[in-house]
Amino acid sequence: LSLFSIYTPTLQGEWVGLANYQRLLAKGEFWISLRNTLVWTAGTLTLQIVLGVAMALVLNQSLLFRPLARSLVL
Repeated sequence: LSLFSIYTPTLQGEWVGLANYQRLLAKGEFWISLRNTLVWTAGTLTLQIVLGVAMALVLNQSLLFRPLARSLVL
């Protein structure tokens, strides 16, 4: 469907090839959205990795409630 231009609910459209993608890449909103998506993805992945490693290091130490803490995390 991305290669067609469809304006009616009957789903009869005109073949436009890659024109829809050319229009998309020409818009500034697309590049802003792409940048925001990449920043969000990089930020959340970094935070998840840092917190995961920190929790693993804490739970690997010899603590009094270590078995209980491991069970709660799992």
